[in-house]
Amino acid sequence: MSSIERAMERKNMTREGDVSASDTTLALDSLDQDSTSPGIAVGQGEKSSQRFHLDLRMLSQKGFVVPTEPRSRIAEEYRMIKRPLLKRALDHSAASNEYSNVIMVTSALSGEGKTFTSINLAMSIVMEYNHTVLLIDADVVRPELTRTFNLRGRPGLVDVLMDSTLDLADVMVRTDIANLRVVGAGEPHSRSTELLASQRMAELAEDVSRRYPERIIIVDSSPLLAASQPSALAHLMGQIVLVVEAGRTSQTAVKEALSQLDQPKLVWLLMNKNRQTLGHEYYGGHYYSSYFDG
Repeated sequence: MSSIERAMERKNMTREGDVSASDTTLALDSLDQDSTSPGIAVGQGEKSSQRFHLDLRMLSQKGFVVPTEPRSRIAEEYRMIKRPLLKRALDHSAASNEYSNVIMVTSALSGEGKTFTSINLAMSIVMEYNHTVLLIDADVVRPELTRTFNLRGRPGLVDVLMDSTLDLADVMVRTDIANLRVVGAGEPHSRSTELLASQRMAELAEDVSRRYPERIIIVDSSPLLAASQPSALAHLMGQIVLVVEAGRTSQTAVKEALSQLDQPKLVWLLMNKNRQTLGHEYYGGHYYSSYFDG
């Protein structure tokens, strides 16, 4: 029996009653299901290259990790969740082509909490580590991260892939949280899958990984079973976080999602909205495991 099967058997994911559907303490209902922007705006007269103001109070109310509440329950959870990711990302003994500091966050299905996870990982890392985090919205089908940071209608990842004269720095925006940078999805395009699987995207991934080896790049992608884009992206990523909603996502769906990752990759399984204690593997509302596809 594989490690993922053992982990999932222990959790009995499909069993009723292990999960509270309304975990108000953690607010772990994903932004994928929330249509209200947390109030992020650009000051009047500022250019896009200047800093975006983040409404930390609103973000906190929505359950996010924020610098003003470093000891909150959700902050403690993500403090533990990020440790193995950072250990691998900053391991300079790893093969130079692994891009271990480029981390893709995805899920099997929509609404499982991948965007919530992407943003919280980024927030948690910049709060405690002297590393810049670049948060990229690669969910070009349903760009929730772009909506959350109020970047709709602005150039983003797709524009950089389409226009060779654009650099990622041209579409990058700074926030008023030190060392946090964000790139939106950009203009929708009918050939987005081909763009994400293109040589241009491969060059971009290599460039951001090697030019800034101390930078953590978090890529929020589409769900694996909802679109073809994340499969195209996966082989460019150094690590993959697969968010699974406890009590909702079947073992079959998780296995099918993992089968889309046809390259040898380290996949971290993050079980969201979990309420059952599992000893050292339990982090409040999250269960963490790993799966090596190879």
